[in-house]
Amino acid sequence: MKQEVQSHRSVHGLKPNCLDFGEVLAQSFAVIAPTTIPASNIGLIVALSGNGTCLSFFIGLFGLVFVSININQFASRSASPGSLYSYIVKGLGPTAGVICGWSLVLAYLFTGMAVLCGFANFSGTLIGHLGIHPSSITLLAIGASIAWYAAYKDIQLSAIAMLWLEGASIVAIAILCLIIWASCGFALDLPQLTLQGVTPGSVATGLVLVMFAFSGFESATSLGDEAKKPLKTIPKAVIGSAILAGLFFISTTYIEVLGFKATGADITHTEEPLGFLSQQVGMAWLGELVGFGALFSFFACILGTINPAARVFFLMARHGLFHSKLGAAHL
Repeated sequence: MKQEVQSHRSVHGLKPNCLDFGEVLAQSFAVIAPTTIPASNIGLIVALSGNGTCLSFFIGLFGLVFVSININQFASRSASPGSLYSYIVKGLGPTAGVICGWSLVLAYLFTGMAVLCGFANFSGTLIGHLGIHPSSITLLAIGASIAWYAAYKDIQLSAIAMLWLEGASIVAIAILCLIIWASCGFALDLPQLTLQGVTPGSVATGLVLVMFAFSGFESATSLGDEAKKPLKTIPKAVIGSAILAGLFFISTTYIEVLGFKATGADITHTEEPLGFLSQQVGMAWLGELVGFGALFSFFACILGTINPAARVFFLMARHGLFHSKLGAAHL
C-alpha cells in the first residue's frame, strides 16, 4: 500500500499544489535542455561514435528508463523538496544522504555555470549579427540575474517560462529537421542503419557525452511540495522526460548526420550544425530562429538548475546541516 508523504506550507513554507503535470515535466526537460544537443553539441558526439551515434543515444535511453523506474519506486511513495537526497536518507541513512545532497547541489550549480557560459557565448554571437558586441561579463550578469529573479519570484513563473521556452525551441527544431529530411527525399541512411564502421569502443565512448546530455531528468523530484498529485505527476515526469528527450535526440541526430552527408560537409567541425543545414535548404531565417531557440534553452536550463539546487539546499538546512535561516521559505 502506497503512503503519501507530502509537505504543505505549514511544514516547509513552500507553495503547495500549484504545478500541474506539464509544469513539472518542464522542470526535468529544462535541465536536460534537449535543444542544445542538435543545435550546438551533436558534432562532439558524432566525432566519438560516428555512424553509431544514434545507437549510443538508444543505449543511453534504454539504461535511463530503468534508472527512472528505480527512482520512481521512491517518487511514487514520498514527495518532498529534497529530490534524491531525501530518498537516500530514508534508504541508506544520513551519511550517504549528505554525500548525495552535496553531490546534487554541486552538480546542479556547476551545470548551471557551464550553461550560463553557453548562454553568454550564444547570445554574444546572435547579438553580434546586429553589430552590437557586449562583454561576456555583461551577458553572464544579465542571464544570471533574470534566472535568479524568475526562480525567486514564483515557482509557477519559472515553470511556465521553462515550459514555453523549451517547447518553442523543440517545435522550431522539429520543423527544420523535417524540412532537411524532405530535402534529402526522406532517404534512409544505410551507413547509420547498418552501423558502418562502428565499433563497440566508439559507441561506449560516445555514451559518456550521451549520459551528460540526459543529466537532470530526475530534477522534477525536487518539486514534491509544489506539484499537484506529486505521487503521480512526478514519476510520470521523470520517466517521460527521459523517453521524450531520448526520442528527440535519436531522430534529430539521424537527420543531421544524413543532412551533412548530403552536403559533403563535416558535422564535427561545425559550431552551429542546424544553422548550416538551414542555409543549405534555403531556410536561413529558420536557422536563426533555431539559434534563438537554443539561446532560450540555455536560459531555461540555467533556471532549471537553480530550482532543484535551492530546494535540496533548503531541505538540508532544515535537517540542521546549514544555518536555520537557509531553511526558511520567503512568501
